[in-house]
Amino acid sequence: MRSSLLCCLMALAIGASQGSVMRSDAMMEKLQNLMSNPDALASSLGMERVKRSNWDKEFNLEKLGFNFKVKYLDPANRLKGGVAEVAFKDLSRVMKGAPVKTLKLVINADTGDVFADGLFSFKIDYTVGFLFGGKDSGSITLERQTNFHLIDGKYMFRSNSSGNADRPPTFSLTTKTDHKSMLNFMIHFDNHKGTNKLYTLTLVKIDHQTVRGEFVGDQKINFVCTLNQAESKVDVVANVDGKEYKSYIDVDLDDDNAAVKVFIDLGTAGKFDFQAYSKMMSQSHEAGISFSLNNKDIFTSKLKGVLNPHLKYDTLYEGRYSGMFGEGKVRLQYDSNKMFFKFQYLPKTGIILDLKADMTENHYPIISFTVMENEVKYLDGNFSVGLAYTDTTVGYNALLDWQIKDKSPVYKCFYNINCLHCLSSFKLGFNLAFDQMDAGKIQFDILTYKPDNSSNKEVHIKKSNQRVSVVLSKHFLTEMALTFNLKHKFAKGFVMDAEWLSDLSLFKVTTNIDQFENVKTITEVNNNGKVVTSSVNDKEQFKYTQSGQSGSRNIKHTLEFTDGPKYELVSTWESENYYKNKVKMLLNSMAPKKIKGDVEVEWDMTQIFQKSVAFSVQGESDSTGKFQLDRSYSYRITGASQIIEAKGSNRFPNSLLMNDLQTELICKIGNVDNLSKVTSYVTISGEKIGWEWGYVDGFKLL
Repeated sequence: MRSSLLCCLMALAIGASQGSVMRSDAMMEKLQNLMSNPDALASSLGMERVKRSNWDKEFNLEKLGFNFKVKYLDPANRLKGGVAEVAFKDLSRVMKGAPVKTLKLVINADTGDVFADGLFSFKIDYTVGFLFGGKDSGSITLERQTNFHLIDGKYMFRSNSSGNADRPPTFSLTTKTDHKSMLNFMIHFDNHKGTNKLYTLTLVKIDHQTVRGEFVGDQKINFVCTLNQAESKVDVVANVDGKEYKSYIDVDLDDDNAAVKVFIDLGTAGKFDFQAYSKMMSQSHEAGISFSLNNKDIFTSKLKGVLNPHLKYDTLYEGRYSGMFGEGKVRLQYDSNKMFFKFQYLPKTGIILDLKADMTENHYPIISFTVMENEVKYLDGNFSVGLAYTDTTVGYNALLDWQIKDKSPVYKCFYNINCLHCLSSFKLGFNLAFDQMDAGKIQFDILTYKPDNSSNKEVHIKKSNQRVSVVLSKHFLTEMALTFNLKHKFAKGFVMDAEWLSDLSLFKVTTNIDQFENVKTITEVNNNGKVVTSSVNDKEQFKYTQSGQSGSRNIKHTLEFTDGPKYELVSTWESENYYKNKVKMLLNSMAPKKIKGDVEVEWDMTQIFQKSVAFSVQGESDSTGKFQLDRSYSYRITGASQIIEAKGSNRFPNSLLMNDLQTELICKIGNVDNLSKVTSYVTISGEKIGWEWGYVDGFKLL
């Protein structure tokens, strides 16, 4: 306990010596802003305003059983405070897994005539009803007031369940400060189970370099913190029960070297020492770090590196470590000229890791890795990639050779993550080939090699101009299912063959799956359009019809399924101009669900100084009722500024979205700074709520 207190007091003293000030105004300002401007929170949550209410503001979110209301001390100046109530009928619907059923908060706030002076009074009364029965209530008090030249703060949490031994602990904090040279804390904690503690801490700033402090709790501690700016050193002297303890922090920095020393006297716990340094030379680099307690090594590490001055990226680093975690070294070597990389983890006892990446004479990568302990290899592997080509094809061949020892620590690690092919020794090859004359011809293979180096195909994909064949073995599918934790079991492999005519009038797929032995799509084209018919195992599934005269601006699409559903879509457009046009689409479906939709999209990109896009969607469905969605976007250039404007409105009566919600965003970028401004509005039931940011005026609510 004493050692922890000394460390905390040292940190507090250093902060105080640098002139730091502890203030709680920021949290209070957020609470006050919530009460003074609840509309922003309400709009973001989709809450509805209660128009007829005895409160100044009241909002409801019925679907979540949430209610918020507030009455101000002075409606003309909301920042003075007031009374707010927040209630949840079922908090578990908002916070899944929470043990609370009902929650009610009553917030009383009073900031006086001047909010910015940091003086306020807050009291939050809470009532909680738990899911499995039982209730609790209590209060949270936060108060700041002046006392001559000092500012007093009182913060307290207290439960009203005085007869319950398992009630939340009572906590209180009182502070006194002049925000210049004195800060006093008094903390009281009672868990109602025999722990009742009172702690006091006083900090007094003597000058710009000295802070004196006193802590009173289970024991009394006096300390003095002194900053020596010339030597970049902080000294702390603490007196505990008549015994003196000295600590310090020393920092030395220059262009190429750095050193930090920290010494803390922990009394009976011992003396803690920390050191770190870094040195940069013309052809080498050295760094180190050490922790010790009573001159006993907890952890020490040294790193040395050699840099080739002619080849910047040729490096050789070696790090050594020792301490309570063991002893060993780490090596890192990189040669940019030979494209060679090597990493070694070499503990004195335990598992060794050796990783190497090299290039062949043909500049193909070869990666080898070994994990071993006491000359026993747990994991040994190689991975290589090489370019492969013939007179007609070009591609690559890759080979992974993996050997793992059963029941080793590495084996258990891979077993737990269900790694593909990780539970035995194996060889796996990957081949990919492209036709040099036709990129559409591709062949891809995954091969597994047996101990005698013979192979069989796990995966085979071959594509020619108008044909694709795919073969996936049962073993490959099972391993993939295990890798992704799928419970499906495969009784056989998968074989597929697809072919088509060049004009796509016929597309045919055959597989070894009973449900999809024969899948066929036939397309017929006539003067009125085209008809596409799809069948599975010679049984028709759906028919798609596209009708419209050649060159007309009206096309009708019809999709009709054999089992009943039918959809119709009619598209029309005004012109063939890509930069300025107006398109209409009508969707109609009567089965199995009623859906009607009318979509209009209009754009104009022909003008240099003005461009616009707008669309409107309205219709009706069984799930949403009659709905409408409108959006418009415009960009224009005036003599002094550029303006981007976005507007929108929506109506979805039967959905979670709010009805009659209108949004507007205006971004103005001026040639002069004072013309730049961003304005955003949300209009709910005729009332505008928004914010504005200007380059000169900054951020403000509207």
